[in-house]
Amino acid sequence: MTETALVDNLKTPGQLVRDAGDFHVLVAPTGATAQGAAGADLTATGDSGWDDVGFIHDSTIHAELGTCTGTTTTLDIVVEQAQDSSGTNAEVIGTFTQATDASDDTEAKLKTCVNLRYVRVSYTISGSTPVFPLTVTLRLPEDHYDTNYSGTFA
Repeated sequence: MTETALVDNLKTPGQLVRDAGDFHVLVAPTGATAQGAAGADLTATGDSGWDDVGFIHDSTIHAELGTCTGTTTTLDIVVEQAQDSSGTNAEVIGTFTQATDASDDTEAKLKTCVNLRYVRVSYTISGSTPVFPLTVTLRLPEDHYDTNYSGTFA
C-alpha cells in the first residue's frame, strides 16, 4: 500500500493518515459503496480471497451483519494473514464469536496485529437455507475507532 493510496482513503481534508476511515474492505458489500450498507449475502462456506494490505500492524477488523435468515443457522468468521497471495505461511490472527440466525443487524470487532502482507476472511456456514448479509473491513489504527462494540455478535 503506497502513501498515496493511504491518503486517498481520507474522509476530510487535513485529516492525518492515521485517521483514515475504512482501510480495506475484506468482504465487499453487494451493490453498495457506503459504509453501513448491506453486505455480501453469504449462503455457503468460503473465503474472501487474499487482499494485499501492506504491512499495517495494529488494526481492528470490523464485521457488520444485516438481517440473517434460515433455520438454526450459524456463521463462524476467521481472519487469516499470509506472506503472499498463495497463502504461504498462513496463520489465524483473529476469530469472531459465532453468529447465529438471531444475530440480526449487529456489529463486532477484533483488535489484531497484521504483520504479513496478505489478509483474508474465511467463513463457515451451517443450518437450513442460511443467508448472512456480511461486510468485513480492516481498519487502522486499533485504538482510533469506537470502542462501544463488545467484540461479539449480540
